[in-house]
Amino acid sequence: MLSFERKQEELTSKILKLESTHNQIISYLKNPNQNQNIQNPNIQSQNIQNQTIQNPNTQNQNNNMNYDIFRSTIASGTNRPNIGSISNNPFQNTNNFQNPFSHQKINSNINSSIQKNPFQRNINPFEEEQINYNQYNRNSVNPYEMGNVYDNPFNEFKYNVTERITLNQSSIIMDDNEIKLINNWINPNTKNLEFSQIFKGSKYNFSAEIFHKLCDDKSPTLILFKCDNGARSGGYTTKNWNGEGQYKSDPNAFLFSLDSQNKYSVNVNEYNNAIYCRSTILCAFGNGYDLVILDQGKKLQSISNFPITYGYGTSRKMGLLTGGFQKFYLEEIEVYHVLYSS
Repeated sequence: MLSFERKQEELTSKILKLESTHNQIISYLKNPNQNQNIQNPNIQSQNIQNQTIQNPNTQNQNNNMNYDIFRSTIASGTNRPNIGSISNNPFQNTNNFQNPFSHQKINSNINSSIQKNPFQRNINPFEEEQINYNQYNRNSVNPYEMGNVYDNPFNEFKYNVTERITLNQSSIIMDDNEIKLINNWINPNTKNLEFSQIFKGSKYNFSAEIFHKLCDDKSPTLILFKCDNGARSGGYTTKNWNGEGQYKSDPNAFLFSLDSQNKYSVNVNEYNNAIYCRSTILCAFGNGYDLVILDQGKKLQSISNFPITYGYGTSRKMGLLTGGFQKFYLEEIEVYHVLYSS
């Protein structure tokens, strides 16, 4: 019983000493300019070394004090180290210390106190690209016209100012003899025809929308196509492809087969239905239709019911233009603007 009371007295004494030490710490934090001897709670008569605690508010003293180190020192009973003498204080700012959160790197060994921030970007990522409209020669090229071969900043389809694809560069035409044949079909009285490609299926995903954006304001036009079975055919019209669900009259329109080298003119009493225009398809020739090229023609089957409006007197045989098939897939289609050079 006496032993328990003695232990209780000793414990009470230690608690009182801890409270006294706690009060001294609180007093120090309130007034750090006064030197205080903080008692070690585990050694009754031992005093911690008297050292001047630097004022963290003064300019020439440490800006940060590791309070955790100070507190652990009191709890362990060891002598409190001189905080002002700590050389590797991670919380202390010096001239040679690099603050990773600062945009400026400070180094006392370099004359310039501010170095270039490697993470700083000279380009504002939120600033829109400036377009120099003076690069276009407005006297020769209209930058707002769809059909011109240039980089239109408002158009998703890109063109090259120097690019001009002619019939000689066609992937469907086999040789110069076929070019001469087409030239003769269009106008046998002139050799000054020029062909400028304005649409290519594989380049524009066989899209009807793009076809009409690029071809609606162009005439005359020559259309070449190649089926997935290898058959090569085409058509010609002097009218444009602008319109929504309307037939157009063209007595000069014709269809042809490059494989058989035959031309099929529109029938005399049928030329009011020479071509059919609609935005949801690429193009159509004749009423019925002799030839209709559908949107996404590489994935969806186009149709040829030739001869109906074209090829008067031709024996009605399925697929004369498309290798013997009424329905067919496209391997390629090319559209050329036909021009008469001086």
